[in-house]
Amino acid sequence: MRPLDTGLVGMGDRCVCPSFVVESFPGSQNRSTGEGAVPYLFAFLLLILVLLLLLLILPVEVRRRLLPRRRQRPSPAVTPGEPGPQPPAEEEGPGVLRAPPPAMEEGRAGRPSWAVRVWRRFLLPLRPQPPAPPGEKVPSGPVGNSMVRGGLALLALAILVVAFLVGFFLERRFQPTPEGRLTILVGTIAPPARGSEELGAFLREELERAGLADRVEVRIEHRAPADEAAALALLRRNHAQMLLWGEGQGSPPRYFLFLAIYPRPDAAVPEFAEYLRTIVTPPVFSLGEPEKGSGLSQEEIASLLTWLAHLYLGEFDRAEGTTPQLPPEAASVVRFHQGALAWLRGDYAGARSAFEGLVSHTFVTTLGGATADSYGCPASATPAFCAALLNDLGVTILTREQLGELPPGSLDDAIHALEVAVQTEDRPLYRYNLGRAYVVRGKPDQAIPHLDRAVEQGDGDAEAMAWLSIACTAVEEAGRARTMADRAIKADRSLAAGELALGLHLLAAGDLKGSERVLAQARRLAEAETSRRRSWEGALREGQRANPQRAEYAAAWARRNNPVLAQVHLAQAQLDLKRGEQEGRTPFWVWLWRVVSKERAPFDAAQVEIEAALALHPNWNAARRLQAELLSVRGKVEQAIETLRALQQEDPADIATYQALAQQLEKRWKELRSRPGEEEQAGEVLGQIREQYQLLVDRRLSPAQGYLGLGRIAQEAGEAQEARQAYLQAIASDPQFAEAYLRLGWLEKELGEEEGALKHLKQAAEYAGGKDWIRVLAYCSRGEILLEQSLRSEGERERSERRGMAREAFEAARRVWPGFASALNGLGRIAYEEGDLKGAERYFLQALDEDRDNFGALYGLGRVYEARQQSAIALRYFERALSSQPESIAARYHLGVAAYAQLQEDRARQAFEWVRDRCQSLPSSYDDRQACQGAAGWLQRLSSSRP
Repeated sequence: MRPLDTGLVGMGDRCVCPSFVVESFPGSQNRSTGEGAVPYLFAFLLLILVLLLLLLILPVEVRRRLLPRRRQRPSPAVTPGEPGPQPPAEEEGPGVLRAPPPAMEEGRAGRPSWAVRVWRRFLLPLRPQPPAPPGEKVPSGPVGNSMVRGGLALLALAILVVAFLVGFFLERRFQPTPEGRLTILVGTIAPPARGSEELGAFLREELERAGLADRVEVRIEHRAPADEAAALALLRRNHAQMLLWGEGQGSPPRYFLFLAIYPRPDAAVPEFAEYLRTIVTPPVFSLGEPEKGSGLSQEEIASLLTWLAHLYLGEFDRAEGTTPQLPPEAASVVRFHQGALAWLRGDYAGARSAFEGLVSHTFVTTLGGATADSYGCPASATPAFCAALLNDLGVTILTREQLGELPPGSLDDAIHALEVAVQTEDRPLYRYNLGRAYVVRGKPDQAIPHLDRAVEQGDGDAEAMAWLSIACTAVEEAGRARTMADRAIKADRSLAAGELALGLHLLAAGDLKGSERVLAQARRLAEAETSRRRSWEGALREGQRANPQRAEYAAAWARRNNPVLAQVHLAQAQLDLKRGEQEGRTPFWVWLWRVVSKERAPFDAAQVEIEAALALHPNWNAARRLQAELLSVRGKVEQAIETLRALQQEDPADIATYQALAQQLEKRWKELRSRPGEEEQAGEVLGQIREQYQLLVDRRLSPAQGYLGLGRIAQEAGEAQEARQAYLQAIASDPQFAEAYLRLGWLEKELGEEEGALKHLKQAAEYAGGKDWIRVLAYCSRGEILLEQSLRSEGERERSERRGMAREAFEAARRVWPGFASALNGLGRIAYEEGDLKGAERYFLQALDEDRDNFGALYGLGRVYEARQQSAIALRYFERALSSQPESIAARYHLGVAAYAQLQEDRARQAFEWVRDRCQSLPSSYDDRQACQGAAGWLQRLSSSRP
């Protein structure tokens, strides 16, 4: 579960969501002055001693530069041989240690003192030795200089490490239990001064009686706020967490109050900080209704604030045991916080019940035929209160589903509640939670607008950027996915979701090594977070701060990190699955190495990761779909189909399951179609594929995707008109459906309807949005059509115009994707037609750098070397091109021409005869038509034996 920093007033105020100012924990920032500092002060003093020791190791000349010199009296001039102090026989060079002072030489009982012994044993060997006379050795001290210095340096490092270890141990072992602080403001109550003072004094007495006087401060504020925004501003200015303001009447007085809460999640205990950053407490509660003559007594207000204080200070067990009894018109604050307590201890059903009791709630029938919850707000609720409750309810359902307590279909209830919350009050937190719910539900295209808004208004929230990157990767918006992942990691390097987003992007881009490295980092971060939460739970179960009731809350907090770790496991499974597909049949030596090293095969590793993900996130549709895909690649297609059918029955509203089942059926259909005598069974499977796509239309789950699938499968089956009709229906369902325009343009290109194809390909590029792959393919397809038209043109002016338009299309594709091979091939062909063989060769070689088996680049290089009369090189490129695309008429023809130039007449004749047999119906491609016409002439020349 994601801890999100947000607020009710704005994302600039990162903690306007409910914050319980509670006791701090190891690693938190809520420490009082000096708390936990003594151990590290001890370590710091040891560090000072180590530095002094290192200073003694330094040579004298370095110490003289670092330390100030004492001023010395000038010595009187003494002639050698006269009485008086004499200069030393040998002049001391720089860096020479002087002898210790006479006071150090005299020890007890005539023995040298300890200072002299240390001086002689360790420091005297450090002095530099005078230069040795020629042919003589200067005797070294008892220990070599370098050895002593190195030993002392290691000793200093060891002391430093031990100091910090001791400081850390003392902090963890003897840290006193910190106590949080809570500040309550009492606003102006009529009469202005006396009412506030009386209520404040009464609250202080009650809090002292409850044992909270040293942790709860009551202040009096004689300025009543005008509205909710002013109340929250007043709380922020006073660094307070609660504000009571209103009026009191009668004797004894009954108070008609408002309770404003300004939360601070950064000061909460760890298990509660996550809640505060994800669930939003309404900013203002109404306590009493003046128009009905009802209100709260001083005793009721004191019991409410005492109960809230226990909750805000992290004393959850005491809060559970002292629920205040309030009139119905003031019970909303209690009901909401009861939901908060239930959410914290992992009772999400109880939390949902509490939240649903505060909003209007009915059952409706969805378009898919299932029943779903419909949420709204009572007429008496303010928009802010209603939106916050609906957000809390949606996140509670989402959390419960991710922990496996609800079936995946329940996410529709969460999405509906969050949609109403966003419509009621548009805040970044609500947008983020709604986008996250859409991603988990398998609807990333609908999540992107909400996550975009959350990132835009959220002041660079790392979690929102990470989830936006994941959604963009799912819809193949590669550019934005990489940008958002990088920004998320830069904003918070301890965030596992950021590394996960980058790993999924690299996996989609085919960079398996990079993805493996990044996903390993994501796993380390997720496991470290889980370990941190488990350690906090263990500290509450054992040791000096043992609190079994509180430990249950910490255990629930630790379990809420399971979905994050499950996502990492699933991403690793996808990586292993793709690696296994690329590896193909395992070589013997690789198999032998895995047996010896006990390394799992990629498919086996993927199965282990999927099981780990399902253990953390039970009934996860994405994991079960991947499990079906794993069965399929292992050759168990029928078992994969049965798995997906069972998943579809459990959750009939999951769009991705319909698409995955249709893909597996399509795989089965292609296998049957390739076998002779299996036509009838292949037809049955084809009908099942169409049924799956039609269900998306009939159940109105995703009509555009359903029609697109029907059109694609009809085009595969050779039913061009049915495919055209399906694509047009997809466009009618979604007028900005870029992929439908793209496939319709391809279909019209195959049918020879070039003008219609150019129109729809242009629309595909316009509506592509962040899907760069659609835009690039649309540009390249337009360029290929325009290039064909230029080759067929008879007039030079028309040929030049079409060629220029084709160049613009290919250049536009390169601006989006500079290394796209089709765009490079198109530019190379244009350069070839213009006679620029050197430029054409450069483009084709660049395309080969991107894809070494690219047919267009190999064929183009063959044509270039053929034009240069380098037939041997051209022959090799044509051979490679045919190995990539054996049915190419143009490549086979030019292979025959190059073979003839190499005096391989039999091979040339075979190639031309093959071309002649394929040219019974004139092909549409310009190069193929030219090949058909040229093959007839070459066969005639070969039959007449003319050179």
